Amino acid sequence: TKSRTESLDPHFIFHESECGSTLLANALAYSNPEEHRVYSEAGPLMSALRICGESYEHCTTETAATVFQDVIYIMSRVPSQSGESRLFFKMQSSATTSVQLVQNYFPKAPWIFVYREPEEVLVSHLNIRHVSRAKCLQSKTHPPHSVNDFLYSFGLSVKELTDEEYCAIYLGCICDCVLTAVETSETTGKLLNYDNLIEDFITDIAPNHFGLNLGTKEVRRMEHARTIYSKSRDEEIAWVEDGVKKQDLATDTIRKASTDYLAFSYVQLEDARKNS
Repeated sequence: TKSRTESLDPHFIFHESECGSTLLANALAYSNPEEHRVYSEAGPLMSALRICGESYEHCTTETAATVFQDVIYIMSRVPSQSGESRLFFKMQSSATTSVQLVQNYFPKAPWIFVYREPEEVLVSHLNIRHVSRAKCLQSKTHPPHSVNDFLYSFGLSVKELTDEEYCAIYLGCICDCVLTAVETSETTGKLLNYDNLIEDFITDIAPNHFGLNLGTKEVRRMEHARTIYSKSRDEEIAWVEDGVKKQDLATDTIRKASTDYLAFSYVQLEDARKNS
């Protein structure tokens, strides 16, 4: 007889990038590998979101929805005898501008957005050897609609922006898309600050939003995951909290860009999180 398959209900993790989302995905996978299926920035999902173009110039919104739902369905299938019972998609940060679409496509699916203090997240993006390779700058030559709309509304040109300013505007637009989504009455989203990432996930998000019944073993594994550098590959590298270090590394240019273009979005996210 043929093995039957069933599909798992999706849970989505959106993020600002460089803010702990990889740690959270690793913790979910490590805490219960038999039951948790975790996809981290899977290419097919981003391709499905963008298949019709940012302005749907290649196909209709209905086609876009069908393609994305079909890809989720294919990636969510498990054999009926499988022990897997929970499905998590950690999206690429650039997919966060489509958070409202994903909420429309899967109106019952819980999702979260992970974010971090503005100066710290800017340092995380920009304090690298080749600044032009920073994730927040990859779209600088062809900004997304959300960034272009922001620039137009303030009479700015991308050519006159420093890398720090563009990065802050890009991240601010991501945050603003989330704020719009969580403020809708039918939202299934919750906000999660990096400052208390694992603690708040274990005590609030997991049981009250994702419906996870974490046992003692799962909690211990999650707490262990945060002691390991989340992006280490071949060997476990101990993680050292770096918030103070990043504050020290923030240049005056970064601080000004944060104040001008990102700090207000962070304040709004904090207000929305505390009042949810």
